[in-house]
Amino acid sequence: MTTFTPPAVERQDALHRLGTAIPEGLSIPEALDFAHMARWDVRTEALTAVITDEDGTPRQVTVADKKAVLRNSPFTGKPEVLGIVGNRWTPFQNEDCAGLLADIEDMSGARLTTVGVMDGGRKTFLSMKMPEGMTFRSPVTGQTDITDLYLTVFNAHNGGGSRRPCAAAGTGSVPPARTYAAGWRTWAAPG
Repeated sequence: MTTFTPPAVERQDALHRLGTAIPEGLSIPEALDFAHMARWDVRTEALTAVITDEDGTPRQVTVADKKAVLRNSPFTGKPEVLGIVGNRWTPFQNEDCAGLLADIEDMSGARLTTVGVMDGGRKTFLSMKMPEGMTFRSPVTGQTDITDLYLTVFNAHNGGGSRRPCAAAGTGSVPPARTYAAGWRTWAAPG
């Protein structure tokens, strides 16, 4: 009987395919700069529409109970519209998410590894590798497999994300490295 063992294949972290891999040694604020995620100034402004009166004269009206979400483009500095939200929605800046992760980094030894912008800036994420993973041992072969853990913070600048963990910002999760690629594609989809 002949057995074949395939050569080791270098696997790229699924998050690195979606975002920007952060070089070791960068602070979290430096990482935001590196990935063009700093100083967006996400904000809401009155939403207006142009309507035409019966006599054909256009006029601008404010849309009740709705606001436009804008950010400053990290490349041009000009405002960009990210979405439309209700009057109660409050933006949560990328720097706010980064501040939370900086505290976790200081306490745990975790390290920011990837940050990402999806759907034209409407959705963002910051992910840090936890200092310890999980080790599984096969009951059949006795071989061990180590799965890394990441703390990932999601933020939706278009009002389309949930406002649960993460200091009432986006959504936080600790996905094992092997399972989050498919779920990320779903979350990153436009909408």
